[in-house]
Amino acid sequence: NSNSNSNNNKVLRRTRAKKKTLALSGMMVAAALSSALQWAHCSNRLVLSPVVGSCLFFLWGLAMAIPFYIPPSLYALQRGGTDCSATLMDLFDIGGFGLLATFNGYVAQSTGSSSSSTLAARKSAWSPTFAMTTACALLSLVTLGIASWREGRDTDVGDDDDEEHHVAL
Repeated sequence: NSNSNSNNNKVLRRTRAKKKTLALSGMMVAAALSSALQWAHCSNRLVLSPVVGSCLFFLWGLAMAIPFYIPPSLYALQRGGTDCSATLMDLFDIGGFGLLATFNGYVAQSTGSSSSSTLAARKSAWSPTFAMTTACALLSLVTLGIASWREGRDTDVGDDDDEEHHVAL
């Protein structure tokens, strides 16, 4: 009976890991697709209406938010415990906000705010920005997908060790 429960727990953990991997991957595909469509629009390869463009911005923000915040938070809670999880999250925030400030500075400089430039010039100035956000979303798709898949696999590999460790305590 104990062996049956252990097998059921392994199957449940494996199923959760697969669902988590699929959910994170799906969100990153949505982010990459919405960013790529905006990039195509700014590169004059596709024409988007303002409503569609706004919906794509919303989709991109929604798709990026959960993978950006949840996995690092869970990692910090798991590794930092009650004593250090806030410190780990602060370090993640400092790093993330530092990168964001650098990126925002680049975007502000490259797109400019000159009202004398034409709409076409302002639109094309956004093309490199969307190229970068598309590349980041694709990189996140690969890295989060692999990390999530490995986390599920490593959980199954370590099950017996964890049980022995708990018995030894």
